[in-house]
Amino acid sequence: MNGQRETEERRKDLLPLTILLAFLLCVAILVIVFLLVGKGDPGTESEPTVSAEKLTESIDVPGYDTLHLKAGETKQEFGIENPPQNFCYFKISLVLEDGTVLWTSEPVEPGKTSGQIVLNRALEKGTYRGAMLRFACFSDAACENALNSAQTILTLVVE
Repeated sequence: MNGQRETEERRKDLLPLTILLAFLLCVAILVIVFLLVGKGDPGTESEPTVSAEKLTESIDVPGYDTLHLKAGETKQEFGIENPPQNFCYFKISLVLEDGTVLWTSEPVEPGKTSGQIVLNRALEKGTYRGAMLRFACFSDAACENALNSAQTILTLVVE
């Protein structure tokens, strides 16, 4: 009987240590997941990632994690750049997850920005996940000679 009582007392003594170790393990897992998956503060607009070398066989497409838009307004105060190292023109579209096209640019030459974005319709406040920037690429300003295209998925934060 005495041995059984001692075993129970040891288990009681180890319980706080076991809880602490489990908590630390959970925190470590959360930190690892955040570092591997997290791409920064969702409240800030991400900068596009581009290289500086002039491309001739491939096309560099800027990537955004998040774009911030003004709620209830069609005119937005930013544009999307065609990186200067590209050899092609972009025709850029902003599209909601359901396929609704919010905006399409005029042809944007390498090293230039699309100019002010004017949406087809104003958006209500909220977070729109799964939106896309579609990049149709052309070898000429008249958009007659299509090249490949690309799209990036992002989140629209409408405030």
